[in-house]
Amino acid sequence: MAHLTPTHLPTLAPSYKPPTPNVLFNFSSRLSQQEQANMPSEFAGAHYDFGKQTWKGGNVIESHGGIESPSKDIQNLAPEGMTLKEAMDLAGKRGLASGRLWIQNAKSKLEPAYSTQSGFFLGNRYFLSAFHFNRDDELLNALKNRGSHRAVITSARLCDYPFGTTSRWVHLVGLDAIVDIMLWKLDDDDDLPKDTISCGDFMLFEGEESIPQFAGKAIWAVGYAGLLENEALFAKYVEKYYELMDIRQHAIIKDNKIPNYGSIFSPNERCLFLGNIPEKLTNVKGFNLPAEISAWNGLSGAMVAMFVKDLNDSSKWIIKIIGLMKDGEDDQRANNITSFTPGIKKMITEWMASSDQK
Repeated sequence: MAHLTPTHLPTLAPSYKPPTPNVLFNFSSRLSQQEQANMPSEFAGAHYDFGKQTWKGGNVIESHGGIESPSKDIQNLAPEGMTLKEAMDLAGKRGLASGRLWIQNAKSKLEPAYSTQSGFFLGNRYFLSAFHFNRDDELLNALKNRGSHRAVITSARLCDYPFGTTSRWVHLVGLDAIVDIMLWKLDDDDDLPKDTISCGDFMLFEGEESIPQFAGKAIWAVGYAGLLENEALFAKYVEKYYELMDIRQHAIIKDNKIPNYGSIFSPNERCLFLGNIPEKLTNVKGFNLPAEISAWNGLSGAMVAMFVKDLNDSSKWIIKIIGLMKDGEDDQRANNITSFTPGIKKMITEWMASSDQK
């Protein structure tokens, strides 16, 4: 694999002009009301496992797919009939398809050089992520050009720098501001990833009829949390989460009230975060699903998965990808997943087919 080096990047104006939804590279300077309503907010932060009496922390996935230092709450990962070791091995190896996206920001002295988020390799030439970064029209138009060297994917266990032995340049081939997803394509077809997800691995959410398949189920996300840039904001969200607890939960959490960000999120490392879909799914809005799972900046776009019974052999469990991490609910009771629906899957496959024909 080629070792990439930084490329000189021109200075861009720091204006904020998101694109028109569902239209490839037809950018507009105005957001519709629907887009505004769906713009991502802050994550709800860390979540607590009251059964295991521990904060739901990240489990570092090693380069071979193993989880060597599991968190206390990882016990909930294995479905009935599967050992914990089997579950960790399967989930860890599937997590190797994840990666970290680095995008050159619209230049501003107040912004870091790169925005980062999580995502995963789709097929052998594509990468799916969320649509979360500081952008303007010029940057968005540049990102669609192969060879522009404005965005790069890294996929090592530790990704704290955009250029290294796992780095791959990518260009943008599809985006939707309402659904909040972007599809990228590798610049170099000779450097294809070994670990990938296929659209056949998706489990689709089809509204109320799908609720029994999702409600109360264990899920996990794999991605790269960022460094803690605002300690006061994180503490504020923890305090808000604490306020939502009842007296019984206060008694359980006791002196473990304030979590350590680093120990929970292991910033810059590829981690598996375990959680669950709430038992009661009410007022589900379109493709957004709530998830009781720890998440913070950098985990936008992280793939979310669950174990389901194999339709061809009910004695076996298989892994399905149900969506991407998005943001936090307004009341901070849960974080949100952009779940895959038939329409979203169709949109992604059409983007891929259109790009393959070029």
